[in-house]
Amino acid sequence: MWWVFWSLTLESIHQVLWLIGDRGAPMGWRHMNGDGGHTFSLINEKTIRSTI
Repeated sequence: MWWVFWSLTLESIHQVLWLIGDRGAPMGWRHMNGDGGHTFSLINEKTIRSTI
């Protein structure tokens, strides 16, 4: 019965394909979407530290 609802509603089809597909599973921490909540510190070739 719930497949009838999912097949007749476009938003539901999109959500089902998102859940079943591999798009929601990242390959690793490097490939995850999102922004960091902390200040990052970068060090260049002259060992000068800069914060972002």
